[in-house]
Amino acid sequence: MKRLNLVFIIICICVIFSSCSSGAEASGETSDNNTAVTETIAENSDTTQTAEVTTIAESTEIKTEPTTEEAKQDNSSWKKLYIDFLNTLKHEAYAGYKLVYIDDDDIPELLVVANSMVTPGYLCWANNDELCQDNIQMNWFYYNERENIYLTHSEFTGVGCDYVKEIDGSKAEKIAHGETNDIEGNEYYRWNDIDMSKSQYETERSNALNISTAQTADNLKSYSEICSEISQF
Repeated sequence: MKRLNLVFIIICICVIFSSCSSGAEASGETSDNNTAVTETIAENSDTTQTAEVTTIAESTEIKTEPTTEEAKQDNSSWKKLYIDFLNTLKHEAYAGYKLVYIDDDDIPELLVVANSMVTPGYLCWANNDELCQDNIQMNWFYYNERENIYLTHSEFTGVGCDYVKEIDGSKAEKIAHGETNDIEGNEYYRWNDIDMSKSQYETERSNALNISTAQTADNLKSYSEICSEISQF
């Protein structure tokens, strides 16, 4: 009887060990499967995150317009150009200075009026952060504000000339011109190299720019006054 009990106990122990071994293997397989799943999820997560980062990076590469402050800084470069130019002049040779609006942008042009025909005057403007200028001999300067047209008139001992121009980028382009001679016995009037009467000449000039209604170079300012106006603009 004792022997049978011993055999029964041994069989039970074997069954228990066998069950434990199977559970351990099953547990190992489950653990391996869980590890594989975890790695797959991690790989998918990394791929998704990479794709999201790439998408975000691509979406942020958008060119934005300059802010108002940046635009203001860019548009103020003309001030330095004008003041630097003024500092190169001998101011005793000039009658005065004026900011005028020839073309239709928001940056004024700088008119420099000489004391005499011996010294050239200037019309200055800014184009692509560069100073541009038209050297002009003149007794009178006429312009239609923001219509991009101006006329210079010069006259000496009865001989005169008129030039009608416009601003085109960095250049002053001539639209029309005329020559006159009022000296008795040598009179002539030519508009665009065509001879005509004095009245016809005045009509042609008025058709190009009516000096009776145009603005002129009046109310000129001194060097210190124009520098202050430019700086505070």
